[in-house]
Amino acid sequence: MYERYRQLKIARRGRILTVTLDNPPLNTVSTEMHEELSRVFFEIGTDPQVAVVVLTGEGRAFSSGGDIQAMRERIETGAFDRSVTLMHEQ
Repeated sequence: MYERYRQLKIARRGRILTVTLDNPPLNTVSTEMHEELSRVFFEIGTDPQVAVVVLTGEGRAFSSGGDIQAMRERIETGAFDRSVTLMHEQ
């Protein structure tokens, strides 16, 4: 169910699901990770086998936050405006 994620590692142990941010070196939240995070918790919410979710980060940092360069590029290309519009339409 969770195999398609590229920047999230997901492991199940009984009814506990561990979601690990995995974007080395500091787990910066890239555009891809942001999209994956927006989907994974919806999917987890529909999984009757999950009772607990643990959110963690791979390596020495949980997350250094958003990818500032990617944000800047999205603003400059207008992609940010389109994504905000799509969010409001849903």
